Amino acid sequence: MPPASGIPKKNAAHAGAPVVESHPSNATFTLLYDGHCAFCETSSRRLIAPFPPALVRRLSFRDPAVLSQFPQVTAEQCEHAMQLIARGGEKEGE
Repeated sequence: MPPASGIPKKNAAHAGAPVVESHPSNATFTLLYDGHCAFCETSSRRLIAPFPPALVRRLSFRDPAVLSQFPQVTAEQCEHAMQLIARGGEKEGE
């Protein structure tokens, strides 16, 4: 039975071992990525893999409810690059 905190995903690096994706709403950073892009999906997973879920969560900006949570980010910005947003709402890297 998968943990209540996430959905098990298959990880090719650990054949058959599930990887649990959690989306804690209290994470320090949120990484917005394009969930319709296979490259973005893979890259965003690899990018946050070394960090604990309490530090970084990843959300697809393609989810209709996501962008409304981050008014400082536009869909156009997300189309061009992943966006890292601090809990306080500041965009990182600007």
